[in-house]
Amino acid sequence: SWLDLSTGYLGVYYLRNKTSSAVLQSLQHFRAEIRKHDPGYELREVRTDGAKEYDSHEARAWYTKRGVVHSAGAPYTPNQTLCEHVWRFLARVVRAPTSRTPAWTSISGLTSCTRRWACGIC
Repeated sequence: SWLDLSTGYLGVYYLRNKTSSAVLQSLQHFRAEIRKHDPGYELREVRTDGAKEYDSHEARAWYTKRGVVHSAGAPYTPNQTLCEHVWRFLARVVRAPTSRTPAWTSISGLTSCTRRWACGIC
């Protein structure tokens, strides 16, 4: 998942394999989605949990080309990246035992292990 703190836009992407190229492709798609709604949008910073998928040579080249700053926190520290908080919230919504659960919560695979998803904050 990618979360833009300035707009509040949350993008959730399922990755079959959490490779550096798949993570970068999800970030590029996230950026493109926001730019559809706001053509002047510029991504300035990407904060991640420090996993190597976010700091590959390919990702660093993409960050540099676009002037994006990459900052990494310690892995598995929700207070530094917010990603774990987002996933805990989504898991609670999906598992809520109520008949009024919104339709969007039935997204296939949403409750699967969070390590199968890209986690990052931008």
